[in-house]
Amino acid sequence: MKKLLMSLLAVLMVCGLMMPVSAEGEKFEVTRNGGDTETVSDLLAYFANEVQSGDEVTVKFLDDYSSGGFEIKAQNKTGLKVEIDLNGFEWVFNDPAVGSSGYETQGIHIEKGNTFKFKNGTLKVSDNATGIKMFIQNYCNLTLENVDVVCNIPGGYAISNNNGELNLLGDSSITNENGYAFDVYYWPESYVDGVKVRINTTGTIKGNIAVTASPGTPAGVFKSELTIDNVNFDGKFVQVVEDAKKNVTINSGSFKEDVTEYVPEGKASVAVDGTYYVGDADTVAEKAKSATTSVEVLKGLEVVNVPEGVKVTNSTGSPISVNGETVEAGAVITVPVKEESAPSISCAGEKDKNCDGVITCDEEKGEGWTWNNAKGVCEYTCTTSNTYTVVNTAVK
Repeated sequence: MKKLLMSLLAVLMVCGLMMPVSAEGEKFEVTRNGGDTETVSDLLAYFANEVQSGDEVTVKFLDDYSSGGFEIKAQNKTGLKVEIDLNGFEWVFNDPAVGSSGYETQGIHIEKGNTFKFKNGTLKVSDNATGIKMFIQNYCNLTLENVDVVCNIPGGYAISNNNGELNLLGDSSITNENGYAFDVYYWPESYVDGVKVRINTTGTIKGNIAVTASPGTPAGVFKSELTIDNVNFDGKFVQVVEDAKKNVTINSGSFKEDVTEYVPEGKASVAVDGTYYVGDADTVAEKAKSATTSVEVLKGLEVVNVPEGVKVTNSTGSPISVNGETVEAGAVITVPVKEESAPSISCAGEKDKNCDGVITCDEEKGEGWTWNNAKGVCEYTCTTSNTYTVVNTAVK
């Protein structure tokens, strides 16, 4: 029997029917400069020892990974083009933190002149990390696609952008509820080209946004940009310097506060039951149709249809049409509830319909059939010593 089992095992291995198993500790598949794919166990060590300036590197996670901070400094490596496919796994960051000399407080630090893309997974700060006060310090061209960035840094930043680009795409989310989701920080003393942040995600951002500049920024100069093409934003714009406002554009999304000042011409803005929506006029108008208590029309809508009993405020500065009625600029109305008039239905001759054996009093003493508008039925009331009401549900 033992020989038979060994023979079957050998046949399975030869035929390739046994599933391959990665060697213990091999967590990544890595390809560099189009060469052969290799498996490695320590990604930080690989980037420190193997990757050189100008390399093109692709990484695919094979498991969850925990590490200290990850950094790419320009004096050591530049011109990198890196794509890291998290492949549905988590990269969890713990101490020690990384960063510029004297500012080692970050989980990820990537400097100018490099291009990085993370996709399909989670970047997370460990609950046990005490040295990470800023999760991602970005000076490079950074893309996050279908990535959840998760941290809890009260008063701190999930992502701080000082140069290059940040593109948040796909179904990406940022969670730092007690701090900032990200900033757009213009620092002309060190990075004169500024920074561009583009948000186009179906995911949710939890945390605040700041668009600011260094104290030495000349008046009237602000080169950095923030463009929001779509997002569910569960936070606030807590800091937007005056020079920056012209460089903030919101084309679509849902928000907790009024962001109309950043909405360009051709787009619409409306508040429905306390949530603010921005987008194309038709899309935003559809949101108003679902209101239960209030609608405030802020920009870009001329015609609005809302349910009965809903309060409508016209803050557009021009007259609008609400359910076919003109509402002047600044006016507040409540859409009236229409009262249905009783239908013209005769109850005559209906007393015997579906009522056989039910009326137990003298029909000759009855008041006859009458229409009950509230119930939508005809009723027959007898007037003997006992009063009976018989409902004819067939008549509507």
